[in-house]
Amino acid sequence: MRSFGSEIWFGRCFMARTLRVKYIASEIHAFLFIFMWVLYFLFAQPLMNGPSGFLFVILFIFDLPISVIAFGVMFTSTEKGPLAAVLWGVLGTLWWFAIGFVVDAGIRKYRAYDIVGTEPSRDDSESSHGRGLEIWIAASVALVLAAGSVAWEWHGRQGHFESGEIGNFAFTPEGKSIVVVRSQRGSSRLEKVALNSGTSAPLGNALSCMASSLTFSPDGARLAFACENEASGLSSILIMDADGSNLHPLFSANSKDYDFAPHFASGGTEIYFARLQSFIKDAARGAAPPRRWDIYSARVDGIEAHRLTDRHFEEFDVSFSGDGRKFALTSNITSGAQLHLYALDGSGNDETTIRPIVPNGARTPIIANVSLDADGRSIYFLAASDGKKGFDYDIYREDLASNDVEKFTTANGYSTDLAVSSDGKTAAFLRWTSRWGSLPNLSRLYTIDLATKRVTALNVTGRGNLISN
Repeated sequence: MRSFGSEIWFGRCFMARTLRVKYIASEIHAFLFIFMWVLYFLFAQPLMNGPSGFLFVILFIFDLPISVIAFGVMFTSTEKGPLAAVLWGVLGTLWWFAIGFVVDAGIRKYRAYDIVGTEPSRDDSESSHGRGLEIWIAASVALVLAAGSVAWEWHGRQGHFESGEIGNFAFTPEGKSIVVVRSQRGSSRLEKVALNSGTSAPLGNALSCMASSLTFSPDGARLAFACENEASGLSSILIMDADGSNLHPLFSANSKDYDFAPHFASGGTEIYFARLQSFIKDAARGAAPPRRWDIYSARVDGIEAHRLTDRHFEEFDVSFSGDGRKFALTSNITSGAQLHLYALDGSGNDETTIRPIVPNGARTPIIANVSLDADGRSIYFLAASDGKKGFDYDIYREDLASNDVEKFTTANGYSTDLAVSSDGKTAAFLRWTSRWGSLPNLSRLYTIDLATKRVTALNVTGRGNLISN
């Protein structure tokens, strides 16, 4: 039978090997917080909805109310967001340390009474030899949870994460494929997607600028687009062959102009585009400088450029008709949205103002993504109307001669980036959703047969993917 002294000695040795929850818990929090941001930056997905989502949920729930305040600041303030994120990590780690401290005290008390029946000592200095094991356990737990978070968001039969957010697209002239732009951290990449299968393939290499306003030449041999450099804020027109080769700028000389919204003329030897001269990038603080632009034309070799209008437009939502004879601008003013139609076969100064009437529309009409059909006789657009969960951005078409408006979708939710094929048979758009009550931050690509009004989700797959939104 053991003596009382040997029992105390055994109890102390047993307690010396007890791992301290206060250190393990705080280190798990620190590792989880680091892993969450690593996954966020690595995959460039939304914090709540990407591979970092599972870790975010754990930290958000167990750090209440710290996480609520910190995330609220990050969600609403660009300047204070990084500081709020750091404070969330520090205060959350201290909070888990405090919880672990309470747990440690309970464990010591229970084991001391269980072994010797006396009050426990608060001195746990003898357990310092277990620090390496504690760190290893904390890192292992956090790593397993991070791996689970990645597995939770794993998409597709081929087991890949798609990288980059789809933000722009255009139909090929034959209407059987669509070229999409995937953007990520100031760079972008073009992918050609087959409409019948969703299979994608990259066009050329990644671009160190943000591509937009894709347009094909009438024969489908060339593709032009605007590309904005994040550092300088300047935008230039780039042209490539339809297979992604022979990428080059429209104008070889360095320019301080901001060129955007290209469109091939009907013959394919000229290209229209919008130009804002003497562009000045917005300062970090203060009012933005005035921006006024006009329509220009140039030969596809970039040797000559001529200004076609002299109106100094300010609205930037511009769309050309398929034949290149007309272009439309959308202006959302206090009294509601207006469409301004201009002809390019003269001075470009002939203006027609259109106010589409949308059934059950918003009190102040909201219209976006106007697309002129090939002959410029009708327009397609997205317009807001009252829905069950707020505004629905449905697709409409207006005949410019009769002003008759036809509705193509119902309860479309929040939708953007409408594009119509050159033959007027198919349209494509993005439909946005959200998780956990956030603003819409997940998009999915849809197509609609304009004859039958049938909407179909286009599941983009294949080796061309960078990220699914």
